[in-house]
Amino acid sequence: MYRRSGFILKDMLIALLIVMIMFPIVVAIMDTVATFKMIDDRLIDEIAILHLQKRMIIADDINVSLKEVSFKSGDDTWIIKSDDERVYLTPGYQLFIDGAKEASFYSDGKYVYLFYIKDEREYEKIITVL
Repeated sequence: MYRRSGFILKDMLIALLIVMIMFPIVVAIMDTVATFKMIDDRLIDEIAILHLQKRMIIADDINVSLKEVSFKSGDDTWIIKSDDERVYLTPGYQLFIDGAKEASFYSDGKYVYLFYIKDEREYEKIITVL
Protein backbone atom coordinates (compact mmCIF):
# COMPACT_ATOMS: atom_id res chain seq x y z
CA MET A 1 0.00 0.00 0.00
CA TYR A 2 1.19 3.51 -0.88
CA ARG A 3 1.77 5.83 2.10
CA ARG A 4 2.03 9.61 1.64
CA SER A 5 4.22 11.85 3.74
CA GLY A 6 3.69 15.56 4.32
CA PHE A 7 0.61 17.69 4.71
CA ILE A 8 -2.68 16.98 3.07
CA LEU A 9 -5.15 19.57 1.91
CA LYS A 10 -7.31 19.24 5.02
CA ASP A 11 -4.31 19.98 7.31
CA MET A 12 -3.37 23.02 5.27
CA LEU A 13 -6.91 24.41 5.39
CA ILE A 14 -7.06 23.97 9.18
CA ALA A 15 -3.72 25.78 9.59
CA LEU A 16 -4.91 28.60 7.29
CA LEU A 17 -8.18 28.87 9.25
CA ILE A 18 -6.28 29.20 12.54
CA VAL A 19 -4.03 31.93 11.10
CA MET A 20 -7.03 33.80 9.71
CA ILE A 21 -8.76 33.68 13.11
CA MET A 22 -5.65 34.84 15.00
CA PHE A 23 -4.71 37.71 12.64
CA PRO A 24 -7.50 40.17 13.61
CA ILE A 25 -6.93 39.41 17.30
CA VAL A 26 -3.21 40.18 17.02
CA VAL A 27 -3.87 43.39 15.06
CA ALA A 28 -6.40 44.58 17.68
CA ILE A 29 -3.95 43.87 20.52
CA MET A 30 -1.14 45.75 18.75
CA ASP A 31 -3.44 48.74 18.19
CA THR A 32 -4.43 48.77 21.87
CA VAL A 33 -0.80 48.61 23.00
CA ALA A 34 0.12 51.53 20.71
CA THR A 35 -2.78 53.58 22.10
CA PHE A 36 -1.72 52.93 25.70
CA LYS A 37 1.86 53.91 24.86
CA MET A 38 0.65 57.25 23.45
CA ILE A 39 -1.60 57.88 26.48
CA ASP A 40 1.27 56.99 28.80
CA ASP A 41 3.61 59.57 27.20
CA ARG A 42 0.98 62.29 27.43
CA LEU A 43 0.25 61.40 31.04
CA ILE A 44 3.95 61.64 31.95
CA ASP A 45 4.12 65.09 30.32
CA GLU A 46 1.00 66.25 32.20
CA ILE A 47 2.48 65.10 35.52
CA ALA A 48 5.71 66.96 34.71
CA ILE A 49 3.77 70.15 33.88
CA LEU A 50 1.85 69.87 37.16
CA HIS A 51 5.14 69.50 39.04
CA LEU A 52 6.48 72.57 37.24
CA GLN A 53 3.31 74.55 38.09
CA LYS A 54 3.63 73.53 41.74
CA ARG A 55 7.20 74.83 41.85
CA MET A 56 6.16 78.10 40.16
CA ILE A 57 3.37 78.82 42.68
CA ILE A 58 5.89 80.01 45.27
CA ALA A 59 8.10 81.84 42.74
CA ASP A 60 9.02 85.51 43.00
CA ASP A 61 10.67 87.88 40.53
CA ILE A 62 9.72 85.93 37.38
CA ASN A 63 11.51 86.89 34.14
CA VAL A 64 10.41 85.35 30.86
CA SER A 65 12.38 85.07 27.62
CA LEU A 66 11.91 82.83 24.60
CA LYS A 67 14.16 80.02 25.83
CA GLU A 68 14.08 80.42 29.61
CA VAL A 69 12.13 81.50 32.64
CA SER A 70 14.09 82.63 35.68
CA PHE A 71 12.60 83.03 39.13
CA LYS A 72 13.49 83.21 42.79
CA SER A 73 12.28 80.72 45.32
CA GLY A 74 13.42 81.61 48.81
CA ASP A 75 17.06 82.67 48.55
CA ASP A 76 17.76 80.58 45.43
CA THR A 77 17.51 81.62 41.79
CA TRP A 78 16.16 78.93 39.45
CA ILE A 79 16.03 78.84 35.66
CA ILE A 80 13.70 76.73 33.55
CA LYS A 81 15.46 76.30 30.20
CA SER A 82 14.49 74.98 26.81
CA ASP A 83 16.96 73.64 24.26
CA ASP A 84 14.22 72.75 21.73
CA GLU A 85 14.25 69.05 22.68
CA ARG A 86 14.04 69.31 26.45
CA VAL A 87 12.63 71.54 29.15
CA TYR A 88 14.67 71.35 32.34
CA LEU A 89 15.30 73.16 35.61
CA THR A 90 18.72 74.43 36.71
CA PRO A 91 20.79 74.55 38.89
CA GLY A 92 21.18 70.83 38.56
CA TYR A 93 19.28 69.12 35.77
CA GLN A 94 15.67 68.25 36.58
CA LEU A 95 14.06 67.17 33.32
CA PHE A 96 10.40 68.06 32.73
CA ILE A 97 9.76 67.49 29.00
CA ASP A 98 11.92 65.28 26.79
CA GLY A 99 11.66 64.46 23.11
CA ALA A 100 9.98 67.69 22.04
CA LYS A 101 10.53 68.94 18.52
CA GLU A 102 10.38 72.56 19.70
CA ALA A 103 9.85 74.24 23.08
CA SER A 104 9.62 77.90 24.10
CA PHE A 105 8.16 80.23 26.73
CA TYR A 106 6.11 83.39 26.43
CA SER A 107 4.01 85.67 28.58
CA ASP A 108 0.86 87.68 27.85
CA GLY A 109 1.34 89.89 30.93
CA LYS A 110 -0.96 87.75 33.09
CA TYR A 111 0.27 84.16 32.55
CA VAL A 112 3.52 82.44 31.61
CA TYR A 113 3.04 79.79 28.93
CA LEU A 114 5.09 76.81 27.83
CA PHE A 115 4.62 75.97 24.15
CA TYR A 116 6.02 72.73 22.78
CA ILE A 117 5.58 70.35 19.87
CA LYS A 118 5.84 66.64 20.55
CA ASP A 119 4.74 63.69 18.41
CA GLU A 120 3.42 66.07 15.71
CA ARG A 121 1.01 67.71 18.20
CA GLU A 122 1.20 71.24 19.59
CA TYR A 123 0.78 71.86 23.32
CA GLU A 124 0.35 75.17 25.11
CA LYS A 125 0.37 75.00 28.90
CA ILE A 126 0.06 77.71 31.53
CA ILE A 127 2.87 77.26 34.01
CA THR A 128 2.24 80.22 36.34
CA VAL A 129 0.35 83.42 36.97
CA LEU A 130 2.36 86.66 37.03
